[in-house]
Amino acid sequence: MEFALTSQNKAGQTLTFSCSNKQMLVTLASPRENWSARSDEGLDDLHLLINRKSYDLDNETFFPNDPVPAKLAFEALAQTKASDTLVFTSRQTGDSKTFSARGLHDALNGVTWQDCMSQP
Repeated sequence: MEFALTSQNKAGQTLTFSCSNKQMLVTLASPRENWSARSDEGLDDLHLLINRKSYDLDNETFFPNDPVPAKLAFEALAQTKASDTLVFTSRQTGDSKTFSARGLHDALNGVTWQDCMSQP
């Protein structure tokens, strides 16, 4: 079973956080403009901004003892407050319009990085 959370902003863009295949994916979609971009598509300068603090979304590290960047982003998402904001950004997509983090903390309450990684 896949784990996924979806939010929509005022511009009609959709931001989805999902856990499957032992990785966290972030997808930005614009149904009105008929396009989407996923964090596993090799986008350049890909980040998730939480209150303007930048988080990489890579699911792998260059060095064995380094933390997985997507894990740091996941843990930051779990600590968000209703007043926090999220922005998906990459060189190809530019910055998304702002998303609210309202409800994200509650949705991730009790969910760990290991839970995300254990999704088939």
